[in-house]
Amino acid sequence: MKFLLISNTGQGLGLALKLKEEGNDVAAAIRDGKSRRNYSGLVRKVQRWDDFLDKDTVVVFDSYGAGRTADRLRGKGNPVFGSSDFGDRLTGDKELAREFLKEAGAKLPARPIEGWFDGKKFLRPFVHTLSRTHLMNDDLGPEVESAGALAWPAKEEEDVLSKMEPIFAHHGYIGPVTVDSKGFKAHLSYDSLPALLRLHEGEVGSLISNLAKSQTQGVLSLRDGFAGALRVSLPPPGRGKKIKGFTGEDRPNVYFYDVEFNGEGELRTTGDNLAALTGLGETPTTAFEKPYEIAKRIELPERMYRTDLGPIFTREVKGES
Repeated sequence: MKFLLISNTGQGLGLALKLKEEGNDVAAAIRDGKSRRNYSGLVRKVQRWDDFLDKDTVVVFDSYGAGRTADRLRGKGNPVFGSSDFGDRLTGDKELAREFLKEAGAKLPARPIEGWFDGKKFLRPFVHTLSRTHLMNDDLGPEVESAGALAWPAKEEEDVLSKMEPIFAHHGYIGPVTVDSKGFKAHLSYDSLPALLRLHEGEVGSLISNLAKSQTQGVLSLRDGFAGALRVSLPPPGRGKKIKGFTGEDRPNVYFYDVEFNGEGELRTTGDNLAALTGLGETPTTAFEKPYEIAKRIELPERMYRTDLGPIFTREVKGES
């Protein structure tokens, strides 16, 4: 299969690398000039993505704001995943979101829930997600997109997304949708994506291709239990650091961000967001055992990460906070 990632800042490059590792033909187009070094030597980059695109290429968007481009490509016949103008409007316009909720007879949930829509229906099961955005323990320090996240399969039917299926189908959206007490995000979730990829069972390329072509069986194959994701950061600017401490066995548990594979065969940092380290467990606490074990081995003395995520997410799952 052939995939083109179109991205603002390269948040989805870890997904592109996973697609490549599955044996697919993959390229990425990064719009932000400062982010184009990310994944150099790991994923093919294209500036003129029309040269890579053909009718069979599945186009993957990883961020908010590219809906018109996505709709244009979809109109030309390309399978598109992760973006549409409707999705952008739903994400950015809270009044519009309220109108659709009223039309569907649904209410925003207290706890975030994520579903993947194939143009006709949401795949089951839905996924519960939790995240923390402060870099330091006890929710102190500066905020980032995600300092840590937890994902696990929902055992119950999700009311709000189920009721909105006809609306998403009418507008032709295909991709992930996250809804919480604040509203909707109709794009890949920066918070939960690394955890969700670890939770998924099977080839991600087949999943995304089938979604983009509306050819799914309606099932999202997930492992039992919980998946945790831990952000490891460096003090800004964080560039040019040689990365050591990872092993080949760690690969399924590492979603890199600001890295490159240089001409000397070295993995080096290109910024201050090193990676999200992931793990699986029967409880929120055990889901973070592997991430913490890997984090301790990374040979970067200035690395930073939270150490309190297991207990915090355990309380949240139990409804104690």
